Amino acid sequence: MPIKPSIAVIDDDESIRDATVGLRRSLGFIAKAFSSAEDFLNSSSVKNSQVVDLESGNGMLLRSSLPGIGSFEGVSLQT
Repeated sequence: MPIKPSIAVIDDDESIRDATVGLRRSLGFIAKAFSSAEDFLNSSSVKNSQVVDLESGNGMLLRSSLPGIGSFEGVSLQT
């Protein structure tokens, strides 16, 4: 059985964050919510997430911190 990708959803708007996580989970993915890039980078999920879905305000901090952390298949920037 294939392993489901883990998606980290990063957004400072709680309602958007909850809706995005709900959508990803309804499609069969494992999704965890974070209110900021800092929260994500300080979590244990940083090494377990294959995809990061974030709003644009967190993008620069996160992109500069990704090299050498985990194994990411993609970063999706939402505007």
